Amino acid sequence: MTTPAAKSANDRFAVAFRMGSARRGRLSGTNMETDSDSSARSARRLLLHFLLLTAAVALVAYGLAAWQYEAFTLDGVLLYDNGWRPHPLHFLVVGIAMTPPAMWEIFALEVRSASHRANAARQAE
Repeated sequence: MTTPAAKSANDRFAVAFRMGSARRGRLSGTNMETDSDSSARSARRLLLHFLLLTAAVALVAYGLAAWQYEAFTLDGVLLYDNGWRPHPLHFLVVGIAMTPPAMWEIFALEVRSASHRANAARQAE
C-alpha cells in the first residue's frame, strides 16, 4: 500500500518521464524527432566511424613502418620479453582488428540512410 505522498511522487515521476520521452520522440512508439535531428545524429556517427577507420589505418601504417625498421623480427613480441614495451606488431594487430567493425558501421549507416531516403520518397508520392 502506498501513501498519498508516495503516490503523488510516483505520478510526478511518471509525468516527467513521459515528457522526457516525448521530447526524445519515444512516447508510445511515435517518431517525433525531426529530419534535421536524425540527419545530424547520422552525420556525427558517420564522422566518428570515419575517424575510427582513420585511426585504424594509421595504426596499421605505423605498425608496418616500425616493424620494417626492426627488420621484421619477432624479438620482443611478448611484453615480458621486451621490458613491457609494445612491439610494432601489436599496433599492426590492433589496427587490423579495428578496420572491419568501422567499415561495417559505415556501410550500415549508408544502407540505413538510403532506406530512409527511399521511404521518404515513397511517402512523398
